[in-house]
Amino acid sequence: MSILDSLPATIGAAFSGIFRDATLARVSSRVSDGRGGWTETITSDACKALVTDYTAWQRQAAGIPANERKILVLASTLESGMAPRTGDALTIQGRTWAIVEVSSDPANATYECRGR
Repeated sequence: MSILDSLPATIGAAFSGIFRDATLARVSSRVSDGRGGWTETITSDACKALVTDYTAWQRQAAGIPANERKILVLASTLESGMAPRTGDALTIQGRTWAIVEVSSDPANATYECRGR
C-alpha cells in the first residue's frame, strides 16, 4: 500500500464541500430495435463535480474551443467507482455536458474532463 492509495478519500473529504452534486451517465448497452435504430441502456452514477473555465493561454496552446469547459470530478464521490471517459455525459447544476476528453492525477483522486 502506498501513500497514493489514501489520497482519493482524503482529497474527496477536503473538497466535497465546494464541489456540486452531479450525475455521470454512460450508455452501457445498445441493442438494435429492429427498425434501423437503437435501444440504449444508460448507467448513471452520482458524484461531486465542479465546472470551471480554461485560461486564455490553455485555450490557445491546446486549441480548446470557447464553448468547452474544464470539469473536475472527485473520484472518491463516484458511488460505483465508474471513472469518466470520452462519450459520457455529466449533468451538473441543470446543465448536461458531453465529455470529450478525460485525464486524471497520478493518484486518481480527481478527473479533469473537457465538457462540451
